[in-house]
Amino acid sequence: MTALKKNPASVRPNETAKSSSASSGFLGSRFNIDKVRAFVAELEVPFSPSLIEWRVVRVSEDRGRGQVLPYADQRAYTDRLNELFTPAGWTRTYTVQTSATFERSRDNKVAAKVFVTCELTIHGIGSHSATGEEWTDNENAGTSAEAQAFKRACSCFGLGRYLYTSAAYGWSWTNMDIRRKRRSLTAGLRPRDGEKACGPYPTVNPEH
Repeated sequence: MTALKKNPASVRPNETAKSSSASSGFLGSRFNIDKVRAFVAELEVPFSPSLIEWRVVRVSEDRGRGQVLPYADQRAYTDRLNELFTPAGWTRTYTVQTSATFERSRDNKVAAKVFVTCELTIHGIGSHSATGEEWTDNENAGTSAEAQAFKRACSCFGLGRYLYTSAAYGWSWTNMDIRRKRRSLTAGLRPRDGEKACGPYPTVNPEH
């Protein structure tokens, strides 16, 4: 696995290395249920707000409002796994398949899709797999589908799962400044009671 620059991957307190206690589960034995629950609780901790970015995925007909979704780079996911289990404590494998070409409904172009399945194993806990997909006419199709598959597999363990519940937040749609090709979240867009904030309210470039 390629060494990555260390980034703060969570906002939890007492970030002492838990890898020493986790290492006992990497020798073929499984953690007991209490330890598994403790690790899952650590995996479910939201990422540091500084690691959250925003993607505009839909724009209203008048171009005045956009639907935004929060996301984190997959390096934040690998950092969290490395912190909790060490790089030797988890593995991932990928399989790639490509569909036959067919006419895409949104623009009537003929294209194929690439499907990447990621199997993520945390030694001492178990394995989960998930699939990501992208159109092959995207020059970064493989990278995009791979990242999507990995993040989805992580969410099966609780890591990053809260980012998939963004519909529960009041900020799904926000005003956009198309003239400057930027958007800003209005003051009223805040998490509902009982929900955890995804991160700060940054300015991002909308995707067209």
